[in-house]
Order: sequence, then structure tokens, then C-alpha cells
Amino acid sequence: MSTYQSVIYALLHGFCEILPVGGTMVRSFVSQVFDWPEPQGALLGVLYLATALACFGHFRDDWASMTSSLIRVVLYRRRPMTVDERMPFIVTLATLPGLVAFQYLQIPVQAAFAAFSPLLLWGIYVGLSFPLLLVEYMGRKSKRSVDWNILDSVMVGISYLLWFVPGSGRTETILLGSLFRNYNREAALKFGFYCAFPVLLTVSFPLLGTLDFSNRAQAQEGVSWMSLAVAFFASFFSAWLAVGGLVKRARKAGFGIYWITRILFGIGAAGFLWFRANR
Repeated sequence: MSTYQSVIYALLHGFCEILPVGGTMVRSFVSQVFDWPEPQGALLGVLYLATALACFGHFRDDWASMTSSLIRVVLYRRRPMTVDERMPFIVTLATLPGLVAFQYLQIPVQAAFAAFSPLLLWGIYVGLSFPLLLVEYMGRKSKRSVDWNILDSVMVGISYLLWFVPGSGRTETILLGSLFRNYNREAALKFGFYCAFPVLLTVSFPLLGTLDFSNRAQAQEGVSWMSLAVAFFASFFSAWLAVGGLVKRARKAGFGIYWITRILFGIGAAGFLWFRANR
């Protein structure tokens, strides 16, 4: 894979992993259109790592406060009371089902969906957009960040399992569960980024383990160390911009534009692939 291809994938990954548009399907579409190899192994791990660090960096003050609060709870053996004291436990409950499923079910689930035709996968991508559009305009959206509790985190954790389905996306599944539980958009989005950091970090570790440190020319087969470094910074930069833009969007307007974009993009991508296969 050339440095140019790595950078294009990195920029797309940073934006599409953060924005609720289904990053995996976008990468797959680019690969099919241009006949490029998809990022695999260490390169994909670097992209996930860069995105995780961008999520962490934007909310570093929140993480510092939550970490210090957790240390006080543990040292003084007291019940978590404030939102910063409860949040580490709530994030753990929400992400644990997905991380366990990732560990034990990732390979069989991927094998099952690999047998699906591209058009069917894009149909699933479009179909998943409608529940997102529905919860966007339903409910009171009256809950705030201080209202997070164990029941809500478990319910969001169950919805988070949907990110195994191609085209669902991590941001989308967190927002689906959070909005369904009537959290306002800003609270839902912040919680999504809290959960994204440990999940993306965990996903990146096995992939980074494939780095070939014995080879000074290539980090993995077909990918140079230079391409890997440039891809990391490109993915971090685009993810940083995406996080900031999405947070501002949550404060001023809803996410409806993203759900409509998903539907239109999915229909367009499916139509393009069908036309190319039958021309």
C-alpha cells in the first residue's frame, strides 16, 4: 500500500470512525471503487490508536477528574456519589459487553457477514439508519450527564453490541442507546466518546502486535514505517477535527443530517455497485 493510499484511508478513518456514518462501510466502498487493498494488521491498529487518542485528548480534563475521583473512592473505600466518581463504573458497564463479544465472537461474526452480498450489506447499512432517525425525534431528551445510572449503562451496553453488524458504527450504537434512554444529545455524545476511548484502544492492541520491528524498511508487508507514521498523524488530525465539530453540532442542532446522509450515501453506494456489476 502506498503512502498516498495510507493517508487517504487515515483521513477517512479519522472522520468516519467519529462521525456517525459507518466508518467500516466507507473504507470498504473506497476499496471497491478504486480497487485498493483495505487497511489491515498494524496499519489498521495505528488508525484505531490515533482515533482513540483524539477522543481522549478532547476530554482529557474529564478523564483526569474521573481518574482522581476513582482513586479517592478506592483509597477511602466510599460509595461513589458524584458523577465523576460514578462515571468510570458506568463506562465500564457500558463497554464490557462489547469488549467481551469482541474477544470471543469477532471472528465467527465476521465470517458470517462475509457470506453476505455487498448489496445486502448496504441494505443493512441503510436499514439501521431509520431507528437512529426515529430516536432522534422521539422522547423528551431530558436526561443530562449527571443522570447516568447503572440501568442506563447496561441498556446502552446492549445497544453497543450492534457495532458488530457491518455499517452500524460505534458512535451510532452508543447514540442509539443513549437517545433511546432520553439523554440529551450532548450528554449522549460525551458518553459515547468516553466509551470510545477504551474500546478503540483495546481493538488496536492485537493489531499493533503484528508490527514487524525486525524489518527496518516495512512495518508490515506492503506498508513502510514512513507510511505508518504519516497515517497515524493524518488519522489523529482528522479525528480531532471530527470530535470538535460533532460536539459543536450536538450543542447547536441535532444529528438528523447524519442519519439522512447515511441513508442517501447507502442508497447511492448500493446503486453504484449494482450498476458496475451489471453494466
